[in-house]
Amino acid sequence: MVGYYTDGVGVHGFVYSVADGWATLDYPGAYSTELLNINSNGEILGWYATSNYSPFHYFLYYNGGFANLSPPAFNQGPFLFSLNDFADVVGEGQNAPPITLEGIFGQTEH
Repeated sequence: MVGYYTDGVGVHGFVYSVADGWATLDYPGAYSTELLNINSNGEILGWYATSNYSPFHYFLYYNGGFANLSPPAFNQGPFLFSLNDFADVVGEGQNAPPITLEGIFGQTEH
């Protein structure tokens, strides 16, 4: 299970497993980290921001390291929210005129 929690310093990602218990997982140097989804390979989709008002950036955490993701730009979004066991990342975004794009944005290389 993954998620996030807040404290007096910022927002932090967490990972929980029955075998290992609770662990904090923050993107290096980030003010906020939120973990969105984990697949059965232990790969984690999340986002981070460097300050309270900065834009957020998506990442994939796997093999003990972070890889930044660059989904296509939209007028609204993109909003990434899931990944499968092949590390295909799924999300949505919207361009004007209102056309909503949903689906797989691309496979990560790892």
